[in-house]
Amino acid sequence: MERGFHDKAEQIFSRFEMLDLFERKLREAASKREVIQITENEISSVLPFPRMGFWLVSPEDGAFELFETHQSDDYDTLREIVTLAIKSGTFAWALKQQKPFFWEDQEHGCTLFLHAISTKEHTLGMFVGDITEITVERHNLVFTQISLSLTSMSTTIDNLALRKQLEDHNRSLEQAVQKRTAAYLNAKDEAEKANHAKSEFLAMMS
Repeated sequence: MERGFHDKAEQIFSRFEMLDLFERKLREAASKREVIQITENEISSVLPFPRMGFWLVSPEDGAFELFETHQSDDYDTLREIVTLAIKSGTFAWALKQQKPFFWEDQEHGCTLFLHAISTKEHTLGMFVGDITEITVERHNLVFTQISLSLTSMSTTIDNLALRKQLEDHNRSLEQAVQKRTAAYLNAKDEAEKANHAKSEFLAMMS
């Protein structure tokens, strides 16, 4: 029993080390695509889903769109299954759970792992993985680790968006300052020319 306890503790410690390394990689990511690819690699190392994908909220119309990280025919099948999940209301229900959600699709004979990609402020999307052929108990620690990874991913994507907004705002301020400075220098130049012309006129009249 003591041996089993130590093995369990070592397994948990190893998973936390993996998560720490993963979060360091996220902090170095410079784009949303890079964040998603890092997360995809992390999840694959924890549990090799035969098919998985990230459905992200489109900023244009609020619809959920599959973010393709690579060329794969598996996306077509997964897209078809997720479309059915959206129509049945399962997708929306899973978004509200804020934890791993398992759904059995009777039509395609498969089981999906769904997990919302969100922060306290924003819903960013949904992770979907096919676990039909994976023999792992649903309360296994691997799903907790995947959940933590998706939470870190959500926070990173949100921070990148906020950073971009701040950079855009600073850029706008800088451009506004440049325009006002240029207008001031132009007005100053015009005033100096007017004063010079006035001095010349007074000199001629005296």
